[in-house]
Amino acid sequence: ARYKRAGLVVVGKTNTPEFGLKPTTEPELFGPTHNPWNTDHTPGGSSGGSAAAVASGMVSAAHANDGGGSIRGPASWCGLVGMKPTRGRNPLGPDYGDLIGGLVAEHVVTRTVSDSAALLDATSGPDTGAPYVTAPPARPFLAEVSADPGKLKIAFSARSIHGYEAEADCVNAVQNAAKLCESLGHTVVEDLPKVDGSSLTPLFGTLWASFGAWTLRDWEARTGRTATPDQFEKHTWIMTKTDKRLRGSDLAMALQNLQRFARTVAPFFDDYDVWLTPP
Repeated sequence: ARYKRAGLVVVGKTNTPEFGLKPTTEPELFGPTHNPWNTDHTPGGSSGGSAAAVASGMVSAAHANDGGGSIRGPASWCGLVGMKPTRGRNPLGPDYGDLIGGLVAEHVVTRTVSDSAALLDATSGPDTGAPYVTAPPARPFLAEVSADPGKLKIAFSARSIHGYEAEADCVNAVQNAAKLCESLGHTVVEDLPKVDGSSLTPLFGTLWASFGAWTLRDWEARTGRTATPDQFEKHTWIMTKTDKRLRGSDLAMALQNLQRFARTVAPFFDDYDVWLTPP
């Protein structure tokens, strides 16, 4: 509704993996989406159809959402701008208030930062009943694009918090971006949060398994039908089986540990304005 009020014309639905549960866009029902820059490669997922549509020039912006990289991944793989807004910036309503403990955010993929900012201006702000409310911006996001940010303190790292080294092209991209920022007068330091990134893997798996099972229950409630294996992709069905081995306390613990992890990372940004990482 907010897109339409802003004057956007909705031209259709792009391809996604089933229920948005994969980092690639290869649904069995509609077939794979290819990367416009190299059709032998994937555009990523789950917003891969949106990214392919924008990167190929079909549209200048396309809706996307992100619970585990589904905006940022396809944007990176297709050479686009993909920002995951902070929790509560864009509402998930009217159907939902919170998905996966607040991990899911709604926005777009675009070819320019200005387009992304302008659309965030059009859609941001809580709707009635939203569980999260963020402070409104001091000025329009579009105005921030051309504003002087002042001298920033920027951290960069070619390694992930899991300890993995990125591919050489990704490392070069980060290092070149760091050098560019330094040449513009910003303070650039090689650093990353001191956290155990490996602890994220099991809690993220618990959250997504629970989300996958909830997705099927929600589908049953909406359709009035009983979910059976022949109606869904194998990957989707396996997630529901994984959920059956989890207890309610497992989900509660995963949510609490996720919040503890966030509290551990947050002080890093007391020292830095920006953290550059491999795409």
